[in-house]
Amino acid sequence: MKRFALLLAAGAVLTLPAGAHERRHGSPPHCPINGIELAAQGQTLTCVCAPGDTIAGVLYGTDRYTADSYMCLAAVHAGAIDVSGGEITVYGGAGCDRFEGTTRNGTTSQDWGPFGLSMWFDDPAPPDCARAKRR
Repeated sequence: MKRFALLLAAGAVLTLPAGAHERRHGSPPHCPINGIELAAQGQTLTCVCAPGDTIAGVLYGTDRYTADSYMCLAAVHAGAIDVSGGEITVYGGAGCDRFEGTTRNGTTSQDWGPFGLSMWFDDPAPPDCARAKRR
């Protein structure tokens, strides 16, 4: 069994079984900062965004976001959650030749050029990377 070791402030080491940081008592894990790993593996993830995760960070695209964008900030922009946080389902996969920025739900995303990986919050994926749906 794989294990993870955490170094605590007092110098003690706490060892957890692999995956223990992901699910406790059936609740979804805390969301990662971005979707790079998720998109690289073409996976879907249900996770929880804390309120502090939804306020600031890098954000590129609309409906489809560069995988290096802050996941929870993208979820607010997409309308999946509001700034108080909450549970989201995010999908990862291939990137786009262009990502168009917009302002939605009190959050502004930026334009970006080609990026090999992307993430989105609707299933199926938004069909057009460059032309965002204006809401």
